Amino acid sequence: MNKKWTKEETQLLVEGREQGMSMIDISNHLNKIFRMNRSPQDCYGKYYYLQKTGKVGKGKIKTVTRKPNKRMNFISWNQEMIDYIHAAFGNNFPSAVIIAGFKEQFGRTLNRRQIDYAIRDKTPTNPIIQQKIKEEKKEVKPINVKAWHNDTASRKQCARLMALTYPTTSGKDRNLMTKDLYASGTLTKKEAHDRISSLTAQMETIIHTPKLPELDSVFIEDIKETVEPRLNRTRHKWTDEEELGLLCDFYELSIDESRERFQRPFYAIAKRLEMIVDSTEPKYINMLMEASKVIKQRKRASDEAAKNGFLKRRRLRKQAKKVVKLEKKLSKLRGE
Repeated sequence: MNKKWTKEETQLLVEGREQGMSMIDISNHLNKIFRMNRSPQDCYGKYYYLQKTGKVGKGKIKTVTRKPNKRMNFISWNQEMIDYIHAAFGNNFPSAVIIAGFKEQFGRTLNRRQIDYAIRDKTPTNPIIQQKIKEEKKEVKPINVKAWHNDTASRKQCARLMALTYPTTSGKDRNLMTKDLYASGTLTKKEAHDRISSLTAQMETIIHTPKLPELDSVFIEDIKETVEPRLNRTRHKWTDEEELGLLCDFYELSIDESRERFQRPFYAIAKRLEMIVDSTEPKYINMLMEASKVIKQRKRASDEAAKNGFLKRRRLRKQAKKVVKLEKKLSKLRGE
């Protein structure tokens, strides 16, 4: 809903209509001065209301002296002002000198934005200056620079750039290089985007290159001999003994010991254990029961050993050593 009309707005409306201005021009003029959003329909409705009530006419509306608003610095440009600004700008006067001279000559205070507007959009009377402005507009081509182009490249962009630039480097080294690049702040988002796009295009051309000619059969056999032992070592089927040993000893072995014992990568060992535990097949249920019995027996033996004190365990070790010595002596006497 529009705000209530003030006396100043009503006066401008009537004055503009008396001067023959259209409602579109009057609404634009009001919006510039009072920072409002009056439509031509609003102005027409207000003026119609004034006519109907008999308030339009000589002496009907009192003239109101408007106080100058410090925030508003609207200038109605005339040709003398435009020529002055273009002449000063053509003589390479700084903005401060142009503003001071304009205020002294015309009594209005300019800002830099208004100077740029006058130079860009207003035409001077001097033909030499007009030609110069046309040449400058032809030479200067607008560049579509977005707000994010000059920002520092993100960590994600740095990581992607390092991955494309050094694909064979280890992940640890790439992370260090990414960290250094991101901390330096020398790369902008636009530069990183362009480099990533060019490297991605190069990778796609490499991927889509035509296939190589067929290799020699002898060379293929050499490749099979080098690859097959590893595949056989890492991809042979699990036996029942291995699966039972996995259930009994998985939590007692370290990662390296597990790899060495089962001859598989650790992720494959853990995945197999999870499959056996979650399985509902009778075979694996019986295997779990058997493994639980083995674990209970081990725990019972370890508990009994823990019950014996230090002296008792020492006495048992000595007795075992004596038994071994006696067996060696008997074997010598028998000539074994």
